[in-house]
Amino acid sequence: MVVPFVQRVLSLFLAVAFVFFFSVSARAATFEAQVDRTTIYRGESFTLTLTLSGAQQSITPDFGPLRKDFQVRTQGQSSSVNMFNGSFSSAVTWQIVLLPKNTGDIIIPSISVQTGLGVLKTQPLRVTVSAKPSPVASSKDRDVYVTANLSTKNPSLNAPMVYTLRLVASKPVSEITHGDLKIDNAIVELQGDPKVYDTVTGGKNVSVVELRYLITPLKPGIITIPSYVFQGMVSGDRPRRPTQMFDPFSNRAQDPFAVLQDFGVFDALLGQPFTLMTDEVVLNVSGAQANMDPWLPAQGLQISDFLDGEKNAKVGEPFTRRLTLVVNGNTGSVLPSLEDRAAPEAFFSVYAEKPEAGMNITEDGTVTGWREEAYTLVPKYGGDLVLPEIKVPWWDIKNSKVAYASVPARTIKVEGAPAPAAVSQQFQASQSTDLEQNSATSATSSGSVSAFTNISGGFGGILRRQNALVFLTGVAAALIIGVGIYFLVITPRKEEQSQTASSSPTSVLSGVSGVRVKGPEDAVNENARKPAVSLSGLERAVDMNVLKDHFLLFVQQKVGGGPVLSLKDAVREIGQRLDERDRNILFVAVSKLEGALYAGQAESFDDIRNDIVRSLKALKTPASDHHGKVTRLGALNPS
Repeated sequence: MVVPFVQRVLSLFLAVAFVFFFSVSARAATFEAQVDRTTIYRGESFTLTLTLSGAQQSITPDFGPLRKDFQVRTQGQSSSVNMFNGSFSSAVTWQIVLLPKNTGDIIIPSISVQTGLGVLKTQPLRVTVSAKPSPVASSKDRDVYVTANLSTKNPSLNAPMVYTLRLVASKPVSEITHGDLKIDNAIVELQGDPKVYDTVTGGKNVSVVELRYLITPLKPGIITIPSYVFQGMVSGDRPRRPTQMFDPFSNRAQDPFAVLQDFGVFDALLGQPFTLMTDEVVLNVSGAQANMDPWLPAQGLQISDFLDGEKNAKVGEPFTRRLTLVVNGNTGSVLPSLEDRAAPEAFFSVYAEKPEAGMNITEDGTVTGWREEAYTLVPKYGGDLVLPEIKVPWWDIKNSKVAYASVPARTIKVEGAPAPAAVSQQFQASQSTDLEQNSATSATSSGSVSAFTNISGGFGGILRRQNALVFLTGVAAALIIGVGIYFLVITPRKEEQSQTASSSPTSVLSGVSGVRVKGPEDAVNENARKPAVSLSGLERAVDMNVLKDHFLLFVQQKVGGGPVLSLKDAVREIGQRLDERDRNILFVAVSKLEGALYAGQAESFDDIRNDIVRSLKALKTPASDHHGKVTRLGALNPS
């Protein structure tokens, strides 16, 4: 009978021991909030920790009240088991990374959670958000910080700026991510991959992630560079407190996992999350200050001229001319073509090679662009033939005035029969007309700039004064004949075409060499009747004229506004939404189209059409969303 008695005593003892060691804690349930620091710099994040003890949650706490004054960047949840006086209790912890929206004293509101014991609430907390310190102070006081530098604070229309962003870390950083930069009314181009390097700042070894963006304003007025956000994990070296896990005199709750936390195991493996944000930048973009086409703002522009094979020039034998433009403060893609000024086509056959353009950005953020054009020139006649002076206007940003880059006129001695007098007269007449138009433009606008230059000294005696009277008589006769043809033939035909167009809207695109504007109201009504043109419509164009009309209308649809009157205007408008490679492809294709339409050049229609369509397929769609893709980078480990 002793055995059953012993069994009963043993069972009772085990039951008491079980209850003693595994009973639920009788302490009151709590829901507490704390922050990792109470003073934060603007653009930096901090961590809010919520801990629920002595109760089980029914649903996840509502973090909605936090979003009024903070951006909730990340949040995580973990569970733990604590032992207190031989009893075990569970706890749930939430860590929320917050980014303040404003500076000053900000109240973290009370957060509530539904539990099996009812609703529990945290106490409100106060944090102070201060203005960002200087980069020097940051390098001394912060383990991780960001800097942002802009190459200019006074941007101009079509003048690129370099925006340099740096994430600097004096401790190992991992899981680095950064966003995408998008700016309304500007082209934004990331320059290559992010650079990662080590350096010394303020006597500290630091690692740096550097990104560079090229920002080109497309409209004058206010533009805003939004805040740029970096996120990641930085390893902490939190002071290790002495563990009281097995201290029999301790009154605090004992966590069986606290020994790992006290030795920094989790911090070393995971680190502390951070979010850093640059300040928003507001800029005022100055517009075009002169009637210049194209508008070319820069800090400097030079043209160089190189000839090869011209010393023994003969009629029908080619030589090479190479023109190079170098611009400081802009890119090569904005430099104008010099093809129409490479050589007078009255005396030379001109064959252009595909132009090359590019740019370089120095360490201090200076942009240098270049454009190189090569031409094969074949003299048509002998004698002293002149390559006229080439003059390119540009806007001097530094001195706020129009400036010119030029190469002087050059005389080429060509062996062979001289040009007939009629050819010389016709050429000189065209130059005189250009000069008169330029003079008129200059008289009406003090800031206007001529795209052509005066050619002084003639063409080595090709045109002689005794031919002037004959030439003027011929011009007068031609004008009289032209006026008669206009009133007798062209005017009735225009009326007939106008009647046909009003009865058939689709006829606007068939058999028309361009978009004709009779007046502002007529242009609006005429454009409203035109059918939409897509890339597939361009692909179906059957000849040069139809391709031109479809291209002009396609560009008008994409850029909006009034009708696009010329191929040159169309390329300039749509080229702003293409990268440099596709812009060059489009430029060359449209130049060939112009040559085929107006100069009788033999060009491949299929090649021109295919190049235009291929370049337009790469159009960039403007977007106003400032929260684009997120890019993930590797880890930084300052040595």
